[in-house]
Amino acid sequence: GDTEADLAPRPNGNDGLLSAEDTEQVRRFVAGLDTDFTYNEFQRSDMSPRDGGGNGTLSIADIMQSRRFVGGLDPKADATGPNQSSGVAPKTVQGKRSSLLPREIRADTIGRFQNQVIVGIRLEAQGDETGLGVGLNFDPAVLSNPVVTLGPDAGGSNLTLNTAQASAGKLGILVDRAPNSPIAAGSKLVVRIVFDIASGAPSTTQITFGNDPVVAEVADGLAGPLTTAF
Repeated sequence: GDTEADLAPRPNGNDGLLSAEDTEQVRRFVAGLDTDFTYNEFQRSDMSPRDGGGNGTLSIADIMQSRRFVGGLDPKADATGPNQSSGVAPKTVQGKRSSLLPREIRADTIGRFQNQVIVGIRLEAQGDETGLGVGLNFDPAVLSNPVVTLGPDAGGSNLTLNTAQASAGKLGILVDRAPNSPIAAGSKLVVRIVFDIASGAPSTTQITFGNDPVVAEVADGLAGPLTTAF
């Protein structure tokens, strides 16, 4: 357990090789799909910012840093930094300066058919975004059985979901792509969600963003969290 991002195979992951399997394990930790950390697995998963070996928060930026290590964009690094959650929100950076709208994540209604509604997660992108994470909150008495797919503007991305709390109205969504392949600037539909609508439901319902079960964050190809309005 001496190398950042070296996590697979569990529990030790200490094979000295960094591969796609290691990044997949980072995704599972960030999404909250695996929570039973052993030895210094948290330390090896929490690697952004790279200087300092992490910040005590597992987020989409750690997935991007893992992809940089695995892709050879950054040299291997010794496992350092905190070995448990700090509960502190990541510090964001401005990212590209753009004449476009400020960077924003929002939910839009795409359409409705009989007892289903299609909701889109849209990114107002500035052209440097390679990963995003959202904790989505909805009323489970109104919406249920979410089916999540990548949107048409997120082709080539990896989608990781945490649906364990869907019956309680919580959904975790992670989207990440190659560090050198950011989403193009503009208003981009990155995720589609199809919900079932309860019989007798009201005509409106609210969807909000939070940090459970996934930290709400957008990151760039350098694994830096970007200033974003949710």
